[in-house]
Amino acid sequence: LSKQHKRILIDKNIQNIIYLGHIPNGFYEYEMRKFFSQFGKVTRVKLFRSRKTNNSKGYAYLQFETEEVAKVVSEAMNGYMMDNKQLVCHVVEKEKIHY
Repeated sequence: LSKQHKRILIDKNIQNIIYLGHIPNGFYEYEMRKFFSQFGKVTRVKLFRSRKTNNSKGYAYLQFETEEVAKVVSEAMNGYMMDNKQLVCHVVEKEKIHY
């Protein structure tokens, strides 16, 4: 996506991005998109990976179509146990979003 398009996505929906931390190994982009689609439309998934090994660093950002969906996801998934790991999930404030 171009920088201009990214800005439009961010400005259009003020707080529709969530931070997801303590992600278990094996829960990658495809699985995240599929899992979180039960809440609503997922527009972007960004899983951070090691440059050397390409392994997951254990955190990601997910963007949803609406603020409401992001809020519901953050409330439902914060503290959720997945593969013996307790997920950390919260809505990212617009001021803290950077690309």
